[in-house]
Amino acid sequence: MPAWHLRDYHDDDLDQAIQIWDQSRRGGEDRVFPVSEVMAAAKGGQTAVVAVVGDELVGMAVARAHGKRGWILLVALASRWRERGIGSALLTELERRLRALGARHISALLPAGAAGTKALENSGYRFRDDLTYYEKLERALYGPQGVRGTHACTARANAVG
Repeated sequence: MPAWHLRDYHDDDLDQAIQIWDQSRRGGEDRVFPVSEVMAAAKGGQTAVVAVVGDELVGMAVARAHGKRGWILLVALASRWRERGIGSALLTELERRLRALGARHISALLPAGAAGTKALENSGYRFRDDLTYYEKLERALYGPQGVRGTHACTARANAVG
């Protein structure tokens, strides 16, 4: 196997990054942070690191810093590159960068058994089975087809009609 190395995320990594994200998801798995939010964070200057072999992107990790707290949004690995320490290396680099930004409490919220959970455990993260995740989606922001922004058109049509 050729050697891999880590580097910063670049905007031209987007297509390969989405492919890696798709490979990392199990069928029907619903991530807490959608791909659009993760990619916006990566493009917006948040902490984002990729693993590459030549020109091929084989792993990616993205985090967001908020004061003393860092949130890991994504750890994704190409299926044929798992079990090689890449996930742990990505996390180590994310942690280094988050600490440089002042984060001292780093957390991740992933579906059970998701890609990256083993890397988190190998990197010293503690599984918390004493927590329960709650979520509420604001339906007013989305129209009947789930398209953002259609609520204003629907409200005007109902008011006029």
